[in-house]
Amino acid sequence: MAKLPLKPRLIAPVVEEVMAVARRSAALHGESFTIAIVDETTTPRALFRMDSADILTVDLALGKARLVASNGMPSRLWRKIAADDPYLGLTVPTALDRVLQGAVLFGGGYPFKVDGTIVGGIGVSGGNETEDDEVARAGLAAIPEADQFTKDDAAPLKASDGN
Repeated sequence: MAKLPLKPRLIAPVVEEVMAVARRSAALHGESFTIAIVDETTTPRALFRMDSADILTVDLALGKARLVASNGMPSRLWRKIAADDPYLGLTVPTALDRVLQGAVLFGGGYPFKVDGTIVGGIGVSGGNETEDDEVARAGLAAIPEADQFTKDDAAPLKASDGN
């Protein structure tokens, strides 16, 4: 009898750990961040808005998390793709927004990928793009099985590579 393969999933204890690590990182920056975590269906699993975070950061963080969970690329990389090609720069944001309402092409969003399978994503908003990226990568690092990304997002470092 054929069996379906077990697919990695984002479970509650992992979501809680990712959020805790990201919140600690955000607090170190002294900024007012919002952190959003979504599963592979882009459904929110956790959202935390720091006391003085602007209300706009909620939609921005969710937009980044949904974007990266839907396709597996960091949000900063999407911005670079759109910036490098004038045609894509005009069409990509509109197309993504039609499919994923509120998709955001700024840094601060990273997918959670385990053995090439997208299990969710994190989106952070409230600092500058570099700070948002740092907080998001800190949260991502709380999942040791997940592929990690370099600062330039050129390619993920596979968890199985020992990096």
